[in-house]
Amino acid sequence: KTADATEALGEAWNESVEAVDSIIETAESAKKADSLSEIMEVVSDGNEAVSEIKEAVQASKEAVEEIKDLSSYTRDQLRKMAKKRKVKGYSSMSKEQLVESLSER
Repeated sequence: KTADATEALGEAWNESVEAVDSIIETAESAKKADSLSEIMEVVSDGNEAVSEIKEAVQASKEAVEEIKDLSSYTRDQLRKMAKKRKVKGYSSMSKEQLVESLSER
């Protein structure tokens, strides 16, 4: 799950960058607009891009929270969880490795 969360963060970042690019394009289009209807269309496009950014930010927050949940435990607590879940090699794992291993289950 940590790998999934990391991937989700990367995807959310890429979507945010694309949405910001869209807003920049929208602003450039607004400068060229000749009529009120063209301006309204550009504003609508900008609103869609802002919504995409909000969705990407929410996905990022959820991914980070998922990682933080296990990261808040001590290594000993994680080891006990790993033992209960029968994670192989848990006793020699670092805290980060335990979080990763437990996240995948």
